[in-house]
Amino acid sequence: MRLSLLFPALVVCANLAMPAAAAGSSTEQRVRSYLGVRGHRAVCFSPDGRSLVFTSTVTGTAQLWTVPTQGGWPQPLTHEPEPVGEAIRLPGRYVTTVDEGGNERRRLAWLPLEGGVLQPYPWASGSIQIPGPVTRDGRLMAYATNERDSRRFDLHLLEPGTGRSRRILEGDGTLQAATWLKDGEALVYHQARTPTDEDLYLLDLRLRQVRPLTEKPGVAVYRAVHRAADGRLWLVSDEGREFAGLATVDPLRPQVRFLGPDGPETVTDLVLSDDGLQAAWLQQRDGWSELWVSQTGMVKPRRIESLPAGVLSGPVWSADGKRLAVTLSTPVSPPDAWLVDPATGVSRRVTHAALGGLRTERFVRPDRVLVPSFDKRLVPAWRYRPQGLKPGQRAPWIVMVHGGPEGEERPSFSAAIQLHLSRGWGVLAPNIRGSTGMGRTWTHLDDGRKRPDALADMAAVGTWLRRQPDVDARRVVVTGGSYGGYVTMACLAFQPDLWAGGISSVGMSSLVTFLERTGPWRKALREAEYGKLDQDREFLVHWSPLTHVDRIRAPLFLIQGLQDPRVPVGEARQMAEALRARGRVVRLLEFEDEGHGLSRLPNRMSALDQTLQFLDALGR
Repeated sequence: MRLSLLFPALVVCANLAMPAAAAGSSTEQRVRSYLGVRGHRAVCFSPDGRSLVFTSTVTGTAQLWTVPTQGGWPQPLTHEPEPVGEAIRLPGRYVTTVDEGGNERRRLAWLPLEGGVLQPYPWASGSIQIPGPVTRDGRLMAYATNERDSRRFDLHLLEPGTGRSRRILEGDGTLQAATWLKDGEALVYHQARTPTDEDLYLLDLRLRQVRPLTEKPGVAVYRAVHRAADGRLWLVSDEGREFAGLATVDPLRPQVRFLGPDGPETVTDLVLSDDGLQAAWLQQRDGWSELWVSQTGMVKPRRIESLPAGVLSGPVWSADGKRLAVTLSTPVSPPDAWLVDPATGVSRRVTHAALGGLRTERFVRPDRVLVPSFDKRLVPAWRYRPQGLKPGQRAPWIVMVHGGPEGEERPSFSAAIQLHLSRGWGVLAPNIRGSTGMGRTWTHLDDGRKRPDALADMAAVGTWLRRQPDVDARRVVVTGGSYGGYVTMACLAFQPDLWAGGISSVGMSSLVTFLERTGPWRKALREAEYGKLDQDREFLVHWSPLTHVDRIRAPLFLIQGLQDPRVPVGEARQMAEALRARGRVVRLLEFEDEGHGLSRLPNRMSALDQTLQFLDALGR
């Protein structure tokens, strides 16, 4: 999750009040131009296949839109004050989700195919509902919800046409519906133990029995599970492998069988056509995406080579299986929906991102660098050199840390990165240990008591960057959101000589209070990553930035949504209070109507505008 890029930041000033931008100032105008960039993400086809449904933030929040597949003017489907989730195509309606003020308690809702006002299903307000697979006749949808117990997710069945719902399985943890093995009678579901370890089970609704579909000696994930026409399950897994790959499972003789070698490519997504006869999947190597297609009965994969180089996401099939839609983002172009003919391999763009009047030829493409860390391992990073840098000239640089930690920085478009580059800043976006996409080993190198090694990666990155000939070593700052916000504060606390300032967006200042206060449905999964409160408290206290607040000298800018259920506002407030008590430079910017990140355009503009004021104060 690239929270840091929604409001990247820099704080480098000593006892300097942050000035407000004057109305109509060049800074404000530049912010408006770059935040005026609007991308579009493919969601699903209309039932007749003549239109494509996509999400866009063109109105300021994510809403559903539709556009003819043959080209034409997009039309809005929703006009909600809250961001709307992705849509699922059903007979006579779309089903989607919506929350309130960013609280992530997303409720199932529906709207007619022609659009209109969302109609939330009249139950379970205040709980989280995660949509799942729909039977092929559209009569039933499986979904997961924690309405019975906020700490646990049960499986329910919904009749979308009537709104009737019933619980079919109580969970002891996090359950999520995956696919129907037999419509209305046998359901495949996940049970997550940690963010990188889960199992698959089969629920027989007639016999009311559960049996495992995966038996493994170690940790593994089983994602993007679909039923093929021959009854096999197709999925993405890393069971017994270094890299996640394409695999199948026979439900009668459960055993994961992989359809390709172990890496270095990582399969990131998979989708089957409605009839289960065709498969499309995404894989990446060194961050760049590839789209592949094949028949499920005889795997002879074919790569679609007509798409530009970039990052692909969210492939979806049309109901007749004759077309694919996919979202494509490149370093120099915002996300757009593309249509692909799998038979011919021909692709074409069907949405056109708004560019806010900016000239794309001035956007910067990154290069990939490898930074040696303390143990000789190499930290991959994307390096964006600032615009207009002359030979021998040194520029200030921003190190941006992604969230997760089970996330990955990839070469997709970021208006915020391009804005900083246009103002003479360089950007380095590393994938420190704990990141995904580079294999199982790298992902687990930061687990539990190995957390300090991820921070040591940041020390290596900061030291390496300061030694580069085009870097002003006095003005290297760090920023990040969520876990990246924790890393930002930890860098200032544990490496005070390396960083000139930082901004933490919805970050954790104390691993102890974070685990105590995070949403109850998240606690067990987060303890698996960071450590258990009843076993590792001393360790968690020591590696919390708040414990070492006396060492923080650089200015710190904190951004927080008051409705955040993941990292509650107390994490930012307690750090701000501790720094103020010591006379340090700190700013806390709160938003009443936001959660874990900024989803509303006015709030994003305010945060980024104030961030640029810190940048302009650098060196004064």
